[in-house]
Amino acid sequence: MNILGKVTWKTMWKNRTRTIVTIIGVILASAMFTAVTTMGTSLRNFLIRGNVYEEGDYYVQFAYATQAQKEALLQEPAVTRVADYGFLGFSSPADPEEARKWNTFAVAAADQTFLDTMPVHLIAGRMPQNSTEAVLPESAFQAYADQGTPVSLGDTITLTVSTQPGSKLNVNYLEPEPEEKTFLYSLTVVGEAKDTYFGDYDLMLNSILTLSDGQEPALWHRLCVKTNPASAALALTEQGDYGRTLLVNSELLNLNGATRYANWNEAIVALCGILMAIIMVGAVSLIYSAFSISVSERTKQFGLLSSVGATRRQIRRSVLLEAAVVCLLGIPIGLLAGYGGIAVTLHFVGQYLDSLFSFSANGIHIVAEVSPASFLAAAGVSCFTVFLSAWIPALRAMRVSALEAIRQNADIKVSPREAKVSKMTYRLFGLSGVLAKKYFKGSRKKYRATILSLAA
Repeated sequence: MNILGKVTWKTMWKNRTRTIVTIIGVILASAMFTAVTTMGTSLRNFLIRGNVYEEGDYYVQFAYATQAQKEALLQEPAVTRVADYGFLGFSSPADPEEARKWNTFAVAAADQTFLDTMPVHLIAGRMPQNSTEAVLPESAFQAYADQGTPVSLGDTITLTVSTQPGSKLNVNYLEPEPEEKTFLYSLTVVGEAKDTYFGDYDLMLNSILTLSDGQEPALWHRLCVKTNPASAALALTEQGDYGRTLLVNSELLNLNGATRYANWNEAIVALCGILMAIIMVGAVSLIYSAFSISVSERTKQFGLLSSVGATRRQIRRSVLLEAAVVCLLGIPIGLLAGYGGIAVTLHFVGQYLDSLFSFSANGIHIVAEVSPASFLAAAGVSCFTVFLSAWIPALRAMRVSALEAIRQNADIKVSPREAKVSKMTYRLFGLSGVLAKKYFKGSRKKYRATILSLAA
């Protein structure tokens, strides 16, 4: 360490109280930035988990796709995951000609990715492990009970599966429609799941799900696709090469920064920018006051160093070294303090935020989440804020000549007229108030920063 570095260290140690106050200011600033980034990350992840629970972990669905289209989709560079729902046909516990609409079910062979990432929520039992096992929706259990043949987990059922819906159903879902045929399918019931249409608004039927591993070939495939980047999913829908676009998970795309609407992204970026700017103004005012006072106290020191040959660049480095030291000491503590503050806040008020969303009833709650990206962002902005706060006092220290620094003309400028204090000040605050007012007038720059920091 060079001589100026040693002088800076000794000065900071000698003025321990001011150094500690500066570090506290950095801690407060970085804690505020961390609180904002952690809260934003936690809320975003909470909404993502809720959307995935209700809709599934996909960006876009293609319906009525062929096996060839599925294989072509898997070759797309941007596609990271394809969950396959292979539609086998229709089945009903009752006579198909007499079946009510809500007693008819879609029979589908799903791959393991579909079972893992789409909203198949078990009430009891487990997921199927091969094509001889099945998960039934709760409405299917009720349908069997209504016709006097209740089904329990572990029972084997034989389904009459048809490629055409019953006469009571008005379904026009394929072009062209498949050849009409019927086959029997024996399945062991291993699980009961909540009723869900898996986002299919063209075919409003609950599904009896088995695992796809070589049973009857699917009449068509519903492909639930996820891409990287998320915006690539929208490009796939415009191609029209992989079946008909059934659904676009717009909410999940929005949360991952991909949307068809540019004004959405602009609004989010603008709001975040305004919030960070407000915090930065307050933080700069707070930290600047500390460095401004530090530079004022070290002005004579800078003058002496200049008189023995210290360059302006060396003096500037001396101030910025102090900024680097308080960054290294204050920012890590501020990151932990900001995260801890949000964690405590969400612990007490998270339940009120949860109540605003329906999926919280299924055990999905907002919690403070550690995100390396949010920590790095908070640390980066905090570091920029500290050096921005120190840069102006550093420039001021560079521009003062040795003689001016020793006399401190730049810090204390007051005319005899300005030094006058009203009698009212003396009557209200006494001699101490008069002296404080005179000192304030003689060192305006130092206290302007303090007033700004208090206002911020």
